[in-house]
Amino acid sequence: GSSDAGSPSPEGGDLVFKSFTFYPDLPIRVDYHGKSVDLEQGAVAGLAKAFGLLGVRNSEIVLKRLSCTKDLRGIASLSEYASSEWQSDVITQWTQIVGGIRQLSSLKQLA
Repeated sequence: GSSDAGSPSPEGGDLVFKSFTFYPDLPIRVDYHGKSVDLEQGAVAGLAKAFGLLGVRNSEIVLKRLSCTKDLRGIASLSEYASSEWQSDVITQWTQIVGGIRQLSSLKQLA
């Protein structure tokens, strides 16, 4: 059927956010310790180990404060704005966490 021109769309396309503020910074704690993995069990296990998912203990990723004063049309635009702003920060932080785990792992192997 046809939709009523005055009703909002399910995606929130008729909503316009004149400004958006995400405050304060949001720390996300990651405390995960996986079990030993036999790398002969498959690619997923190998990828988990490669990305450091087997020993991420007491780590933290921070979603930084955001402030946007341009019009954002709909929930999808708001989500896209926030995710694009956070993406590089989260990747950088995750890389530092995993890199730190790999360095510790290398030191353990030397001992």
